[in-house]
Amino acid sequence: MGVSNLRVDSACLCIPRRRDTAGPDGIMAAMWPLIVLLLAAGSFVPAQVEQDGIRVRVSVNSHVYTWEVTNVAAPPITSFEIAVHKSYDYHAPPGWTVERSRERFRAWTDDRDRAIRVNRSKSFSSRVSSQGAVLGQLPLTLGFDPDSTEPVTFDAVWGPVRKPVSLAVLVAATIVIIAGVHTLVLWRRGHSTGGTVERAKQARP
Repeated sequence: MGVSNLRVDSACLCIPRRRDTAGPDGIMAAMWPLIVLLLAAGSFVPAQVEQDGIRVRVSVNSHVYTWEVTNVAAPPITSFEIAVHKSYDYHAPPGWTVERSRERFRAWTDDRDRAIRVNRSKSFSSRVSSQGAVLGQLPLTLGFDPDSTEPVTFDAVWGPVRKPVSLAVLVAATIVIIAGVHTLVLWRRGHSTGGTVERAKQARP
């Protein structure tokens, strides 16, 4: 199976740079790369897969997932099916019938002229609810004419899946780390300022 990688652009994540890494501010600055790394742990994803003469390219724009199916060297493709989570607003090529369900996206055509033939591409898309779904791997099945070959199943194509417990734990742990370090910085600053004022009072004649 051929796989290509897509990198999510993280240039908007600003990492502060400080010369002093010994104090609390330095600790906070030093931890930012780790925090960014944790948040971007899933930013490398296979955007394209190919097997059995069929190529599937996945793109995500906001809450819209699009699967572009290209017939490289397979019989005419007449059905598309993928298990999704919290999805709606399905779109299939003209002349295709769509079965609407929040947990499954299925489309097919009985018109051979509407099938995806060799060297042709067609796109399927759905919109995902803003709650409860994250990017994950799903099985995708593509079928052919009833009197043709067996369907082809891609075991791992990217799409909307149920939010895993591990992700919620990671986000919660990251928030706790940020809050704890921020509290330490404020406490050390206040302690340092109080000590400086006390020494200044003692130094007065």
